[in-house]
Amino acid sequence: MPRIARECDRRHRLRVVEPGTALSVQQDVRNALIGVVSAQSTLDQARAEYTSAAQTLVQTQGQYRAGVTTLPSLVQAQTAFTQASTDIVNAIYALRQAEATERYALGTGV
Repeated sequence: MPRIARECDRRHRLRVVEPGTALSVQQDVRNALIGVVSAQSTLDQARAEYTSAAQTLVQTQGQYRAGVTTLPSLVQAQTAFTQASTDIVNAIYALRQAEATERYALGTGV
């Protein structure tokens, strides 16, 4: 894994730096990695919600066309789908921010 190799290389270079600074940098790297993992998990959840909302919308549209459901139910399904779409965009943005923070903490540039 490139992240682990970079972190090992970074730790090796930190041995010549003050111990307090090295601990601070190591903590920053750990926090950045946690941020990436958390953001990826959020994106995975958003994708699952999007899939569910899309399926519900298709089903509700079919039911509405068949006359077995009401307009408010259709609007609710459309609203849930729109929210799920927005959640994916926000999760992707958060993941990209976390990845940039990780690169900064590892010293590989943004």
